[in-house]
Amino acid sequence: MEKSQALKNADIIEYVKNVETYYMSQIRSFRLAKEKHIQRVKAVTNLQAKEVSDRTELLEIFQDSVEKVKAQIIRRKNHSRATLLKSNSHIEIEESLLKLDEFGKDKISYSEFTETDKKSLIEIFLLHETTLQAMQKQIFAKKEDSKSFTLAGPHV
Repeated sequence: MEKSQALKNADIIEYVKNVETYYMSQIRSFRLAKEKHIQRVKAVTNLQAKEVSDRTELLEIFQDSVEKVKAQIIRRKNHSRATLLKSNSHIEIEESLLKLDEFGKDKISYSEFTETDKKSLIEIFLLHETTLQAMQKQIFAKKEDSKSFTLAGPHV
């Protein structure tokens, strides 16, 4: 009887060990899956933050480009006003241009942009180094991605 009781206890102990081993392996696999998921979420979050940063930087570059073109428009307007005034004193013209330049800084509407101004805006924006790098990244990243896949699948 003692042997059968000892065998039953040994069987119970072995069963408990097997159950414990099974559940411990399940816990480990869930922890690994959770860690991998956390790493993927961090990677995606970092990519999204980088995209937002890049967009913000490009937006700032575009706004700076618009301000440069606006300054050109203001200078052109001021110069045409000064020539209309036909003032005798060159110093008075320069002073009035400076005053007009400060006064009309943010008073340019889109309708005042000529075709030349619009082309100048595009040129200033596109010739900025950061804009060129962003375009190169977009163009060549797509080519690299398409080259990395073949009929047999992605290159490893």
